[in-house]
Amino acid sequence: MRTRKSGTDQVNTYIDHRVKELIPAIEALTPFNATDRKKGKNGLKGWKMLAAEETRRLKAHYPDETNSDGSPKPESDRTYTTCLRQITALKKELKQIRPDALEDPEMIGRFRTIVTYLSEALSEQFTVYTSMKNITYAARVVTRSKSSHRIEINLEPFIQQAHTILSVVANGGDMDWREVTCAIALTSGRRMAEILASGKFTKISDYEICFGGQLKGKLSGIATDLKGNEIRINKIRFDQMKLLNQIKPDSKFFLLIDHEFTIPTLVKADLIVSGIQYLADQDKRLAPSEDPLIVNRRWSKPLSEQIKKDWMIVADEVFQAIDPVDRMSFHKLRSCYFIGIMGAMGGTFAEQKDKAESILGDKDLNAIKAYDRFKLAPGTKTRI
Repeated sequence: MRTRKSGTDQVNTYIDHRVKELIPAIEALTPFNATDRKKGKNGLKGWKMLAAEETRRLKAHYPDETNSDGSPKPESDRTYTTCLRQITALKKELKQIRPDALEDPEMIGRFRTIVTYLSEALSEQFTVYTSMKNITYAARVVTRSKSSHRIEINLEPFIQQAHTILSVVANGGDMDWREVTCAIALTSGRRMAEILASGKFTKISDYEICFGGQLKGKLSGIATDLKGNEIRINKIRFDQMKLLNQIKPDSKFFLLIDHEFTIPTLVKADLIVSGIQYLADQDKRLAPSEDPLIVNRRWSKPLSEQIKKDWMIVADEVFQAIDPVDRMSFHKLRSCYFIGIMGAMGGTFAEQKDKAESILGDKDLNAIKAYDRFKLAPGTKTRI
């Protein structure tokens, strides 16, 4: 297991610069009362003005002015996707500021209070764009999931390729770590950061793995209802249900990342477990507690290149005939996995989609619908 190293792939220079500028500006507000912190005092800008300035700065630095074909994009169509990602990164870095970063460490409590208000104001500035992004994504999911737009795929040669790669490393051979990662993604359906950091994989049976380290739904967890069924809820809802006696009195709340799922596989489970160990031995797995953004930033480029080289299950031009901005990606191996599992288990998407939550860890209906864009070619063998 490796720890994070310094390097250009770990540096977000824009955020580093903004945090450096904002720390003294925020700390300067800490002696004031709540109203003055918001509006400013003695020539100092309050957190409301700081948020407005950050918004203008982000829009200028990451303009969303053109469509994919180079044509001008009207303001009503802009989603400022990069700005939204950078806002998330900025808020996270500010919340992690430690007392020793301040001139007066004793002001850390007030500093963090101001950061909370500043963060909320920043999010509010981009609310309309977040809504537009969600609406646009939902519309694309609906379009891509229409029966006339479903893409027929033949997974068999790619599952065979994954089987060969994982068999080599299971028998003590050497393979490119990127190939091993892609093979595990296709045959287990796990996310990049789950494979390369948080995930724990233990064989249960020939085609089943006990998986822990789920990353999606960070505030969600698992509890047991009155019928003994495991249900996915957040902590607030758990506490409410407990007060209303809607769950067993001895039921405990487990965060998803601490919960273990039984997931089906497309190749023998011991091959996937061996592949995970191989990645660890090759120093390609980060610490389980590592931030998924760090994992993705470090490994997404080499893995994207590997997809283009050896894992083009669907050609980009096929995707783009339906959606001009779409293309084959590492994450789509997850969609292919679910379609493969449906083929192995039998049944249609409509019949099996209720199993997506337990198999994939997805509860969001839009996320589940996104997997309904593929259909298996007739006669495709999906389990080796």
